[in-house]
Amino acid sequence: MQSRKALGLADNAFVVGHVGRFHPLKNHSFLVDVFAEIYKRNKNAVLLLIGDGERKAEIETKVQKLGLAQAVLFLGVRSDVNLLMQAMDVFVFPSRYEGLGVSLIEAQAAGLPCVISDAIPQEVGVVDYLIKRVSLEKDVIEWAEAVLGCPQQERVNTTERITQKGFSIQQTAKKLQDFYLQEYYNVLTLPADLKGR
Repeated sequence: MQSRKALGLADNAFVVGHVGRFHPLKNHSFLVDVFAEIYKRNKNAVLLLIGDGERKAEIETKVQKLGLAQAVLFLGVRSDVNLLMQAMDVFVFPSRYEGLGVSLIEAQAAGLPCVISDAIPQEVGVVDYLIKRVSLEKDVIEWAEAVLGCPQQERVNTTERITQKGFSIQQTAKKLQDFYLQEYYNVLTLPADLKGR
């Protein structure tokens, strides 16, 4: 509840959250449409948008036009995402394409129910019972119902499960290091005529 107080949110707010750069692949415009439907049904709903990017101004304008400015908080790039997730009730991730989706793994580590698109790779669903997949072919009403239908329960510590799936900070850092070392090696072994490209 401390996270909610810091953001000025009421205890009874239904907080929907998203973390991601404002880019067409992240599907923020659709997310705002889904939230508009949620807000029609629950005036205590709040949408937290964490991140920045090329489409942020466009999404801010859309929020204004839909009359949702009082219910949508643009929080920018933050270093305290883990604390902000403690203020959320549901994490929504409607991406059209996603590689790893680190923020989705963080949301599961925080014990958040997650409503995600069917375009998200299966391996990102680390804690199965927290994941609800919805097709991007479904309309905003079905997405809103999926979000509103997420059970509000006590948060469970999912750290052990995350670690077993290979996503501890040490395991992830090692994978990232191995990736960059391999890329570096690949550049070093390129034929001379390709190195300058």
